[in-house]
Amino acid sequence: MSETEEFDALRPVVAAAAWRVHLTEAGVATTEAFEAWLAADARHRAAWEDMEKSWNAFGAGASELETFAARRAARNDTERVVSERRAATMRPWQLAAAAAVVLGAVLGGTWYWTQIPEDYHTVLGERRTVVLADGSRVMLDSRTEMRVRLGRHERNLELIVGQARFQVAHDKSRPFSVRAGQEKVVATGTDFNVDRPGASVIVTLIEGHVYVEDELSKAHARNALEAGQQLSVSPPQAARIARVDLERITAWQNGELSFDNEPLSSVVERVNRYSTQPIVVIGEKAGDLRVSGVFKAGDTTGFVRLVTRLLPLEASAADDEEIRLRLRR
Repeated sequence: MSETEEFDALRPVVAAAAWRVHLTEAGVATTEAFEAWLAADARHRAAWEDMEKSWNAFGAGASELETFAARRAARNDTERVVSERRAATMRPWQLAAAAAVVLGAVLGGTWYWTQIPEDYHTVLGERRTVVLADGSRVMLDSRTEMRVRLGRHERNLELIVGQARFQVAHDKSRPFSVRAGQEKVVATGTDFNVDRPGASVIVTLIEGHVYVEDELSKAHARNALEAGQQLSVSPPQAARIARVDLERITAWQNGELSFDNEPLSSVVERVNRYSTQPIVVIGEKAGDLRVSGVFKAGDTTGFVRLVTRLLPLEASAADDEEIRLRLRR
């Protein structure tokens, strides 16, 4: 058996220990990601059941005798899992090393867990609040996808698409960062909103202090924000900071979409998060038209009716698959 095959055989045991640590620290019995891992392979469930037996040997004040027993149990669990396929070919030192890896994870070695990101997403029309293991709260807008990786020394998140509001649990020893495109928002304890309409990134600070880094900039430019300020980046244009109405920015949490002199292209991007019939803007000049107003999320017909009344636009339907907005001829 090759070294790769041997490592693959041990991986479920190590992963099971990491999951046990994570669920305990989060104070939950299960998560969607854990259930998916458990169901992905019969070996995962077997490794989990073995790991539970060893974990239950620990108490809040485990004695030396109990620790020794748990160490022996961890070794036995490892031997049991691997013996089904290759105990006869595995050297004693390899079994000892495998048991040490498992025990290290059980005793608090969350190193492995930090390598496993958790993904969260919302579907059309769905808004969802996620409470992370560190106590931070994240409100996800419709059609939003986010990746989370919480480590011992840092908390790294990525907003892949959509919009989210982050209420960060204060922890100076573990900076909280959110990547959105080439922008990186860094905080320790604060409240901010990040929106990704198309290629743009919009960061609004609601409370506290953050700075936003441009990771692709040679100078790694940092822009510090104060409460009520918004940083907008629309490549290739430079970042722009302005003071905004926070009630308007957070209106999406109440099912409203509020815009203040924003380009039609980015407005439509956000309207489409709630629409089964997407709107397509035809032409750069049409996309540059400015839009202001408050719209009900999901009311695509009402939105199209209003913008074609107030702006020099006309709408046409294409086989009921999309609505096209273009300048009037």
